Amino acid sequence: MLAVQRLIYRYFRQLGLAATGSFNFPSLQDVVGAGQTIDMGGAALTFAALDQAYHLISENNGRPNAIMSNSRALRTYRNLFVATHGIEPPTVTETWTDPVKGRVSAPITCFNGTPWYINDLIDDQASARGIVFFMVLGDDRGPGHFRGISGIVPKGRERNMFIKRQVDGVMGDIVVPSQQVLVPDVPTTITVDGATITPSLNAVTTNWVSWPCGMAMGAQGSLSILKGFSLVANLATT
Repeated sequence: MLAVQRLIYRYFRQLGLAATGSFNFPSLQDVVGAGQTIDMGGAALTFAALDQAYHLISENNGRPNAIMSNSRALRTYRNLFVATHGIEPPTVTETWTDPVKGRVSAPITCFNGTPWYINDLIDDQASARGIVFFMVLGDDRGPGHFRGISGIVPKGRERNMFIKRQVDGVMGDIVVPSQQVLVPDVPTTITVDGATITPSLNAVTTNWVSWPCGMAMGAQGSLSILKGFSLVANLATT
């Protein structure tokens, strides 16, 4: 349903935010460890910077299993590769769920053999600068070498993550200002902040969908960030 899709979109937007505030789970930029971020200060993207950020990862034997950015940052890397080598960057085959075709496999861009995923809910930084996340995803749940980043939900909700609440009532008009509000019961009148609601209109059913979730990082060596590089220009569109 649409509400579930919006919650999933909100989750992936949350991951890329800079400062999330106290009412949300921490973003990747909130939890990144000291010494795990490279800020290029507006300089052009280089292979040396990408390689250094890649090798800041120490978990999973020093190998990220996912790279994430928005599509403009990925285009910047692709342009750098083509300008340097005259060919498209290398790819790896990934499988995902297509809304029309179902499960599909196709090549996607990679760096050092690690797939580069697009998350266009990550905003460009100020002054047309980009940000890229290098990550170890998943966790071996033990003392081994694989302590990474995982999405988390309350115990018992692993197979039914989304909570739906439904309320039946009627829709009444608020006289001042002209708005509408859901009234769960059917009293003769109700007053909200001095405004009188007359619940004499349509019976309605309102649904709320929530998703108790978060993000956990098993070790600080599972995340590094490269940011502040100048992005490829966007051409005008019509």
